[in-house]
Amino acid sequence: MFEQYYATHKRKIDALAYRYSRPCPSLHDDYVSVLAERLWRCYERGHEAEGLIYVALKRAAIDFYRSRQTRTASAACGFDFDMIAVESAESAAINFAMVSAVMAKAPDACVRAMVIAYYRGSTIAEIADAAGVHHEIVRRKLRRLAS
Repeated sequence: MFEQYYATHKRKIDALAYRYSRPCPSLHDDYVSVLAERLWRCYERGHEAEGLIYVALKRAAIDFYRSRQTRTASAACGFDFDMIAVESAESAAINFAMVSAVMAKAPDACVRAMVIAYYRGSTIAEIADAAGVHHEIVRRKLRRLAS
């Protein structure tokens, strides 16, 4: 029974997997797997409406895309923080007395790395590229710490 259900919706799965894996083609099989799992859940619940199934599959693809972005950004923050910390220890350009109050309020290593890079003279766009996040996120975090 599920084989027929899967065959009916395979074209949707392939189209969504192709669309969302375009930036990174090596994730195509992961998208197909996630979407097939979501299709199985729809089958178990007895969903027959084409629109409902398409929306469920599309939401699954979006959720997977966002989870990959979050993991990539957090991994980049940890690596960049270590690199910036080493560079800042060698460099006397940062006045730690000036930033100590801001650093005390920083919630995690990623935000501390952003603060260090900002005080070293990096632009917000450069910090965002290094962290793998949008520049507005960096701007908001720095503003929050400054207030």
